[in-house]
Formats: sequence, structure tokens, C-alpha cells
Amino acid sequence: MRLALFFILNIQLSHIFATIPNPLVFPTQTDHDLEGYECGNFFFTDPEVNEALLIAKDSVGKGYKYPQIYQGKLYSESKSKEYLLWPIRKGPRIPPKNKAQLTTFRVVFTRDSEKAIDVVAKTTTDDYVKCIWRGSSHIEPSHSEPVIPNGYLCGHKFFTDEILRQSYAVALTKIHGKVKRPFPYVGLLYPEDSGYLMWPITRANKMLKSGTVHVGTYYLILNREIEFVDVVVRGFNNNFLRCIRSRQPPKAPESDPHSKLFVQPPKTGYICGKTFFDDNILKDSAETAKTQAGRGNRGQYPKNYSGDPYNEQCLIWPLMRDGSLYKRGIKGRYRLILKPDYKVLSVAMLIGNELKACDRKTIKAKKNHDTSDYHCYHQSFSHQKLVKAAEEACKKMNRELGNFYPARYEGPKFNSEEPYFTYPVLQNGVYRQSHMRLVAIFLILNIHLGHISTTSQIPHELSRQANHNQNGYECGNFFFTDPEVNEALLIAKASVDKGYKYPQIYQGKLYSESKSKEYLLWPIREGPQMPPHHKNHMTTIRIVFTRDSDKAVDVVAKVTIDDYAKCIRRGSSHIEPSHPDPVIPNGYLC
Repeated sequence: MRLALFFILNIQLSHIFATIPNPLVFPTQTDHDLEGYECGNFFFTDPEVNEALLIAKDSVGKGYKYPQIYQGKLYSESKSKEYLLWPIRKGPRIPPKNKAQLTTFRVVFTRDSEKAIDVVAKTTTDDYVKCIWRGSSHIEPSHSEPVIPNGYLCGHKFFTDEILRQSYAVALTKIHGKVKRPFPYVGLLYPEDSGYLMWPITRANKMLKSGTVHVGTYYLILNREIEFVDVVVRGFNNNFLRCIRSRQPPKAPESDPHSKLFVQPPKTGYICGKTFFDDNILKDSAETAKTQAGRGNRGQYPKNYSGDPYNEQCLIWPLMRDGSLYKRGIKGRYRLILKPDYKVLSVAMLIGNELKACDRKTIKAKKNHDTSDYHCYHQSFSHQKLVKAAEEACKKMNRELGNFYPARYEGPKFNSEEPYFTYPVLQNGVYRQSHMRLVAIFLILNIHLGHISTTSQIPHELSRQANHNQNGYECGNFFFTDPEVNEALLIAKASVDKGYKYPQIYQGKLYSESKSKEYLLWPIREGPQMPPHHKNHMTTIRIVFTRDSDKAVDVVAKVTIDDYAKCIRRGSSHIEPSHPDPVIPNGYLC
């Protein structure tokens, strides 16, 4: 197993355009005198949109195929509001009873809206992109944008100027290859004789770098001189739609994906196992529940509840991992708990038949990584490697079920706030699910100040929990007194060379400094010791001794398939290792 290092590079290329991409340069065929919506090579005037809106509003609640509720990501910031779609096409309007709506354009409206909110076009990603509203003399987005834009909005996808510069730089490197790249533009948005070229920005949500595939959804448009012209999104039948020059609040830049330098605002919510629910999303879901109840359209949920752990009158509704309300299909284990007035009370997990309240958590962006290096048995881990492993764990925290790790840690507390999680760390490479049976060393992680961080502090409660009055060995949550160890040692020494399964010769690296000495292992367990002829030793703890030793050398616990870690030798008043450490320790021996 291996722990890979990830290098985050900020490559600055002198030939990449250093300024914000050119503002939209609009072709002459879009110079309409009427106001309306430009949807690629289609243009819908305001009268056409208003006519469709009248038919749409009159058809609400009539049982027709349309209007339909919009369920994509385009308006995800307003989960409490219900957006409706009505098909629109050039030419005669579509009658309400028509079931075959052979058009990819929709008018967006709400039940109480007097004007259309947007006109949208279906994309090849099975979602929609906003058409651009045009006045009599210029083009502008459907909603006024801030003064200083910093990217392009393509449907729900936002591309920052930085990402577009990087994509443009990749396109420039492919010009002189054997295959003609970027590719000639195909579509009707620009004139046939424009000579424009197109370059895919992403493939499978990653920036395209090879140029071997020219089928995508989002494209840069370049002119004959390979200068930037526009950003477009692919609709159906090669109908490309311009993306909207827009502004988005700053996020961690591409060169700093894990927010090493960029500090994001804090988030407050609930942590349920590995899943975090943001307060803002929960409030939207609560508003949605309240709106549905206000219409008198109360279905299976919410249900009244007054049991543990809240013991007060409240409402309960199944919750999806993204914080949205359950509608249909398989219910998960998360539950949104609402007060009778539909204010958020809590989030809980259904474990068996019992509800367990999730922990309240404020996530901040400042990192507080442990800066120590560790020596764990015969492996050394730099703090840089541990940070990389922690970042890998962070990526997997809110993913769908199926990952064994990160796993919730239950045990002694550390000098940072809970909750804690464990995640395997490898000497070389990164942990994958297939490594599960071989993993021995685990990071102890905690969601601290918004990011998972390694933690090295000695547990607060270790000395209290382990405050025995007898001498012996502490092996995790097991403690073996000296009399128990000596009893097992007597049986072990009497069993040497008798042909039993044990004692066995130790063959690992724990005592590699004494290769000339033969160390033997004998199983030990709590309670009655096992007889010598016993073949099934269902314990992972062993006494270490030599043929001529009068006392046990160590007590060890199995940590991998083929090796062990030393238990801690304890006196009556304090903890100390089996062998005295140097006066000034500089790490931990695992």
C-alpha cells in the first residue's frame, strides 16, 4: 500500500492571455429591433413569450402533461420556490392538451408570477441553460449582473476567468499538432464563413487537456487568429447557446482547491456521521415543507412526532443527503426535525427503530493541521504525508455510502473538538477500498475549523481511564496485570518443544535489532488462560518471551496480518513504555 503525494501547481504561462476574456462580441444576425430572448440561433420575442405564459398559467392544475415542475440545478439557490416549465416554439403556440411537445425550449414561471422569469433551452446534460434577454440595441442577461464580472454562467455551471484562461492555454498548445485542433465550429449561432474554432472546456467535469475528444457540453469559441471570442454550451441539434457573462462570489481558486490560502466563510449546520447538512439548505427545505402544508396538499409527510431524543411536539420528514426533502423512492436514514411552526429544530439519524440527534457543528475554513512527524513501529510518516491523506479523507466525507473510511472514531478525547474520524494512511500511495484488509496505521482525524486535520495530542482522559492500581500492560481497552501475564508465561514455557501450535517464533520487524535472539509468542486473553493443546486461540494479544527469560519481554497486540505493536507497560501511578524512553521524546512509537 502506498501514500501518494499530490502537488498543487500554479503554472503561469506567458502566452496565456493575462486579462479577463474579451466581452461578448455578438454577430450581426442577432441585431434584432425587438426585445426578447436569444436561445442560440432561435429568438423569441416578448409577445411570443407572453402568449405562451398566458396558456401556461391557465393550464396549471388541469392534469395536462405541462406545466411541469423544474427539478434541476439552475434555480437551486431558491429551493423554497416552485418553478414551472411550459414549452415554447416558433410558429403556432402549443395547445395545452398536446402531449408531444417537440421543442427543447421552455418558459419558466411561478404560480404567482405575472411575467416570465426566464426562457431556457435544454442542454445535452439533461438540464437547462438560460437564454439571453435582449433589448432593442444590446444583449444582456435575463437579470442585471454586477458591474465587474469574473466568469461565464452556462446554465448552472459557472466557469471563472481563471479556468477559462487555463483551458485557452491548453488549446494553444494543440494548434501545431498533426490533427487539426481546436476543431472547426459546427452550428448555426455564427455565420458559416466565420472560420470560428471550438475547444471543449471540460470532459467528465474535469478540464480537457488531451484534445483527443471534441464532443463535450461547454466550449470556448476562437477566431481564425486563435483569439478568444465567446463561451457557449451545446443544446440539441447543434444549437449552441451563449453563456452569460456573470459574477460569482469568490471560492477557492483552481490553484488552491483545498483552500490552503483562501479562507471561505464559516458554515453552521449538523454533522450526521460523515454527512454535513448546512443550515441554509435546511431552512430552504423547511420552507418547502411549509409551502406544501399551506396548500392543504399534505401527503405522507411530515409526520407528527414527540418521542426521544426530543420529547416535545414536532414534525419529522425524511431528508436526502443533499439536504432536500424526500419525495419518492427509498428513504435514507436522515430525518429533518421541524417545530410545529416549520422552523428547523434539528437533524437526526434513524438507527434501527431509534432516532439519534446529530451533532451541531460550525465549520470554519481555517486549518489547524498537526505539524509533527510520526514513527509508527517500523514506518515513518512525515506530517506532509499525513496532511495529504487527511485531504483525501476530506474529499470522501460527504460522498454516497460505500466508502468504509473515513469511519467515526469512538474513544478517548483529544485536544480538539469532536467529532473524530479514522482514515488509513499508507507508506506509499493512497488508500483505496481494496486495501482494507491490509491497513494497519490510521490517522485520527477531526472536522476542525472546517477541514479534516490530523491530530496528535495525547487524549485528555487516558490517564483517568487507565488509572489502575496494579502493574501490568495496557493493550488498547484491555489491561493485563502482572499476575495474569506471569500465569500465561508459566504455561507458555512449559509448552516449548511439545509440538503444540504455540509457542510460535516471532518473525516480524518489532525486534529486528536483535536478530541473533529468538523471540517466542504465546496467546493471552482476559479470564482463564488457554490450555497448551488448544488450537483455536481467538485472541490477537501475545506474550513475548525467550527460552531463557524469567519474565515476559513484552505483551504485544496484532495490528496487521503479520505483525504486532507493543502494549504499554504501566506502573501503579503512571504510564511508561515497556523500555525507558530517552529523556526528550521526539515522536510516538506505534
